[in-house]
Amino acid sequence: MKNIYILPRTAKPLKYNLTLMPDIDKSIFDGEESVKLEILEDTKEITLNSRDLDITHALVIQDKKISAKNIDYNKHIQTVTFSFEGIIKKGHAILNLKFS
Repeated sequence: MKNIYILPRTAKPLKYNLTLMPDIDKSIFDGEESVKLEILEDTKEITLNSRDLDITHALVIQDKKISAKNIDYNKHIQTVTFSFEGIIKKGHAILNLKFS
């Protein structure tokens, strides 16, 4: 039986860079994240854990830039899946995200 709480093993994070831009008066924040990934097999999707974030932009940089065509949330298991316009090839990649 498949455990829905375990992320797919297509990408492994290696390093995170996170920038937060808080608005103290409104008690909100915007942010940007850059994640260095090891892509373990060719894929068109990356799934991450996510809770209470509105991710507005996702882009993978490898030999070229590949934008997410769809950002799909599963609130029940607290994940977000990015579906990309092209194939992300096995090897290293950078995932850039913008969120609020």
